Amino acid sequence: DTDTDTDTDTDTDTGLSVEVHWTANAPFSQVQIEIHDPQGRPSFNLGMAETEAGGVGWYGEDCYLGSGLYALCHPVGTSAVLEEQQTLPELIDGVTTLFWSGMELTYYLDDGNGSCWVWGHDPTYYSALGCTELLDHDSRWVRRPGCSGLSPADVAPLGGRVALTFDDGPDPVVTPQILATLRAYGVPATFFMVGDQLTSSASWPIVYDILADPLFDVGNHSWIHPAMTSLSDADAFAEVDDTAAMLASLGAYPDLFRFPYGDSSCRTADMVRDYGYRIAGWHVDSADWCYASGGTCTQAEFWRIPSGYESDMRGFVVDQLLDFDGGIILMHDIHQYTADQLEDLILDIQAAGLSFTSLDDTTTFPELNAGTAYDFPWIGEPCDTTNDTCWQIEWKSWCEPTGDPGQPATAGICVLPCDASVDCVDIDGVAPLRCSETSPGIGTCLSTSAQINLDCAEIPGAVEASLAGYPSGGNEAACLPYAW
Repeated sequence: DTDTDTDTDTDTDTGLSVEVHWTANAPFSQVQIEIHDPQGRPSFNLGMAETEAGGVGWYGEDCYLGSGLYALCHPVGTSAVLEEQQTLPELIDGVTTLFWSGMELTYYLDDGNGSCWVWGHDPTYYSALGCTELLDHDSRWVRRPGCSGLSPADVAPLGGRVALTFDDGPDPVVTPQILATLRAYGVPATFFMVGDQLTSSASWPIVYDILADPLFDVGNHSWIHPAMTSLSDADAFAEVDDTAAMLASLGAYPDLFRFPYGDSSCRTADMVRDYGYRIAGWHVDSADWCYASGGTCTQAEFWRIPSGYESDMRGFVVDQLLDFDGGIILMHDIHQYTADQLEDLILDIQAAGLSFTSLDDTTTFPELNAGTAYDFPWIGEPCDTTNDTCWQIEWKSWCEPTGDPGQPATAGICVLPCDASVDCVDIDGVAPLRCSETSPGIGTCLSTSAQINLDCAEIPGAVEASLAGYPSGGNEAACLPYAW
């Protein structure tokens, strides 16, 4: 059966009208949006269609709209996700940039008034319209550091200095206990607060107490703790802005932001920095959130837990701190377990010869305080075997020598073991990863051969090789260390 419907909405101030056409006719159901401008500027059509395979494709009108204006340029593909779109007036002006994932965007057009990406068509056709191949204008084709929200800004060693941070509060029961313990030992800490938690008046005296004590500081941790890369620009901005407004109403004006789950893209990182925040990652994940349910955290629950530490959060934390010679610890002031363990953890850290500091320690954390970030190599990227920093982002990773006689002996690639239980985590700004079968029954996270690494050419000592996925199967080109 086929069902069609049209709905029209007109803005009484501008005269702009939007028509939404819906056609239900599986498997080719469609929704089309038409924007009409009474001032005679180019109209704009944007559609979303269900494909025969059940995916969703976006499509649009031709790149050239006349009068030197350009807009959406034939982005067609299944399972594409619209990541960012400018405002309606900008869209109607035909001067807009749209970013898409799930498609190979290969041609860039810039006519001086605006820009757009062209996908999947004959370059001769677009060349006639002024489109040129200019990949380095898209952040996804240019390697960018500082996009991840979980990466620490500063590189180890850190002089034996430790900074405690607590996320997700304030909690009316747990946070005061944590404050009392910290005060008893004179230990500074930063509390990254969730806006939704601050809507309860019961939390306000805790905020005032923190602000009145020079030992403590606050940070912004979003409004409802979402995975921010999944949000639209407007929603991501609201997470930051609403929480900042709530904190300001209580007299707090932080300049630090921590992404929930460390989940950030170059887009959200730019937005947060443009807002005026520095991004605070961490060196040591205490995993208190995992231990909190019963004092144990197994590898099945959190694969980063080493064997032998399933019932020993404090040992896990101190072991990581000794590797970093200090560092920023991620904890949470919403778990009673954390409050109960804190005093002994402080004593353990001191017994290990480490001391406490705050995030505003410019000697220990110079990059964080400058609002910049050390350029750590991610998994699959080039590294220096004499200065292996791969593990500082993912502690099970290491710098594997490439063994390429044509490269310096120090040339390496960050690698990470993987299997069905250990994911290869992609971060924005670098090439995507894949768990590849590098030996029979052995999986290793490696970069895929992609535009961003020029098909492995930008990884010294890497060889492009077709490898089976592990354990999923299916071959894909990956950047393999030469010796392997």
